[in-house]
Amino acid sequence: MRKEYPERRRISMRLYGITKSKFDEKTHFYIIYFFSMIANAQTCDVTKYGAIGDGKTINTKALQNTIDTCFKNGGGTVYVPSGVF
Repeated sequence: MRKEYPERRRISMRLYGITKSKFDEKTHFYIIYFFSMIANAQTCDVTKYGAIGDGKTINTKALQNTIDTCFKNGGGTVYVPSGVF
């Protein structure tokens, strides 16, 4: 059976500067807000905005429309699937 050493945990927490007093209510709010923004971020697929990855089609307008739409919706990820765009 593994033996626990709580004093070692406290020492390592002090070395990394982690204490209970650093996480007040305001900090908790910002942490939750940050992760909720990440969770609500959308993924915009360039092929849904007209980009074709065949290596022949010029996709400049489709890529720009995808980026603009993603920005207008509050941010997210612009997904470019495999292909030659």
